Amino acid sequence: MNHQEYHSKIEYLEELLQKDADCSLDFLSKSFLLSKRTVVRMIARLRDEGLNIKFDRKAHTYRKY
Repeated sequence: MNHQEYHSKIEYLEELLQKDADCSLDFLSKSFLLSKRTVVRMIARLRDEGLNIKFDRKAHTYRKY
């Protein structure tokens, strides 16, 4: 995956979090065709950029607050 593809996936992940879509780790890794670990790193990057992303333990999804 090149830098442009990675950046577009980060933007799409942010859109999904904004829309409060199903952002479970399984769903995200399958829709992006990436490993779960890579998706976790993408979420960590968004957190580093200042987004308030939390994991909802009841729903098993990531949410933006």
